[in-house]
Amino acid sequence: GINAEYMGNFYIYIQIYLTGMNSQMSDQNIQRDPKPNPLEIERQTALINHEDISVFIYRSKEDLENYRQVSAIIAQDPILKFSPKEYQMSREELYEVHCRKSLRLHELFDLRNRGTIVHALHQFIEQLPVSLHFLMFMPSIKILASDEQISQWITSIETMEWIGCYAQTELGHGSDIQSLETTATFDKSTQEFVINSPSIKAAKFWSGDLGKHATHAIVMAQLIINQKKYGVYPFLVQVRDTKTHEPVKGVEVGDIGPKISWNVKDNGYCLFDNLRIPRTNMLMRYTQVSPEGVVNKSPNQKVSYAIMMKVRSIISGTISRYLAQALTIGIRYSIYRTQFKIDEINERRLFDYQVQMNKLLPNLANAYALHFLSLIHISEPTRQAEISYAVFCLKKK
Repeated sequence: GINAEYMGNFYIYIQIYLTGMNSQMSDQNIQRDPKPNPLEIERQTALINHEDISVFIYRSKEDLENYRQVSAIIAQDPILKFSPKEYQMSREELYEVHCRKSLRLHELFDLRNRGTIVHALHQFIEQLPVSLHFLMFMPSIKILASDEQISQWITSIETMEWIGCYAQTELGHGSDIQSLETTATFDKSTQEFVINSPSIKAAKFWSGDLGKHATHAIVMAQLIINQKKYGVYPFLVQVRDTKTHEPVKGVEVGDIGPKISWNVKDNGYCLFDNLRIPRTNMLMRYTQVSPEGVVNKSPNQKVSYAIMMKVRSIISGTISRYLAQALTIGIRYSIYRTQFKIDEINERRLFDYQVQMNKLLPNLANAYALHFLSLIHISEPTRQAEISYAVFCLKKK
């Protein structure tokens, strides 16, 4: 986590930076030789070292170096690097281009390394195909599956023999977890769960990577045993054949079609009709169903939703990255761009106008705040679930 000293140092850095900026607001200070690089002048006169702040943001020199290496490889690779032509492409063309990018990432990097996959995915304007396999599906298994289940499944997941997604949201409900309608009914005679979508509102909807890619899904469903509901729990469900990629019997699955943005991502829908899965496909690290149908419930059922909490913190971090990228362009442009003369030779920089600073600097502070608030997702996923469980037990005492 982030301790008080860590955040205190951060605020000191910001105060020093803003104090330094304010001290340069007078006309005599903003006059400068037009030949030197304005950006380098700012860096040389800053009261903090931009390399130090970079290490501070990435938490270590090693992680910063990893980020720079990943960025450099992507920027130079003919398949991975951005092309302005992408702005003119249709959804089908974009999808094909980014499938090639996704394959190229697998060729160049070990995507089992969490730092590498996060650094790589932040380099692209669009979400890459199968990115949620790494960001949601694999963490779900590591957080919620038992050690025995992990040892049984992890090889197929890491080698991408299975391509996974996370299926929680339905047409009728999403964040209101307790009202989800998909059911998982235990059949003691066959030691199976029967997965059903009892209405169109129960259709799983908007799940990334489900539309075209996923062979498996973490499905959040109402656990029912002997006609009694026990709440919503996660189940590992196969939705497509791993060899033919056709939907398995009892599953209707497809792509939801074009969206306003992020059209590379194959957000999908899925309906279940008496699909049978083994009892052992319920993720059982914290809650178990015995062969006799006895439920051993976790004291804190919210542990089952840890992955969604994790992803929402990742979203905060992703937003901070996009905001920082936009601000980098805006601030650098404002330092280079001049407007109106302050004497016969020099012009005032856009950045020296208070209205321009008021537009940029508060958002710079927001980018930092969002970044540090999102750092919880860097923690080991199983550790997050254990902390949540421990906090609940302490509250009970």
